[in-house]
Amino acid sequence: MLRECRKVDNCIGYVAWHLRSNPNWLFRRALGYYGKNPEPYSDEPWVALLEERFGDRRAAQHLLKAFDASARITMNRCAFTRRPSVFCGSISTNSRAT
Repeated sequence: MLRECRKVDNCIGYVAWHLRSNPNWLFRRALGYYGKNPEPYSDEPWVALLEERFGDRRAAQHLLKAFDASARITMNRCAFTRRPSVFCGSISTNSRAT
C-alpha cells in the first residue's frame, strides 16, 4: 500500500484513522514506520517490541505469528467465498438497470 502511494505524483502522505482505544498498536506503529522508511519488512523490530512489552522472546514470536494469521482471515474468507462486501474491500450495491 505504501509503496504504491509513493508512485503517485504529488502524493504527500496518507490518512489512517485509528482510535487510541484500538488494541492494534503494533499495526499503527508498523504503518508509520514503513511509511517513512523504504526498507523491506523484517520480523525482528516487531518481535523486539513485543518482547519488551511482554517480557518473553518466544511469546513475542508466537504473538507476531498470531497477528499475521488473524490479519489474513478476512482476506482469505473473501477469496474463498468470492462474496464482495465492505469487509473485502469493495462495497456491494444492488443497483441493476431495469
